[in-house]
Parts: sequence; C-alpha cells; structure tokens
Amino acid sequence: YTGIGTYTIGNSITNVSSIAYGSVTPLGAWTSTFDIGNGTVEITDDNSDFVEGTFTFSGINNSDNTTKNVTEGKFKAKKQ
Repeated sequence: YTGIGTYTIGNSITNVSSIAYGSVTPLGAWTSTFDIGNGTVEITDDNSDFVEGTFTFSGINNSDNTTKNVTEGKFKAKKQ
C-alpha cells in the first residue's frame, strides 16, 4: 500500500489480495483473487483518521461458476 491511487485486485501470484461478495439467502460467495475474477480498489482519501475509496469487481462462485459484477462500491474505514 502506497496511499491514494488505484490498486488491482490479485493480478498475479505476487499480489494475492482478494475481494468477495457474500450472500446468506441463497448461501453463496463470489470472489476475485489472483487466479479468478478481476477488480480494482481506488483510494480517494487517506488521512490520520480514515481511509476512503471505491471498488469494482467481477467475482466468481467456485460452487456453480456464476459471476457477480459489483459496481459503484464505496467504503470509509476508521483507522485505529
């Protein structure tokens, strides 16, 4: 992590970051990591109190090979 910028989700064996979408009903998980799916995380603010940004990804469900496309994701996480 080097601060504000755009980061690719798990685009190689040396970048094993991942992102996932989960559902309880119906039960399932769709993941993007170094060998499946694709995505980005954009950090738009990083200060002493929080990190904020957006994300998009295409996740694969390993059980049935379905795809979920997540767009316009947002986050704001307080630093501890």
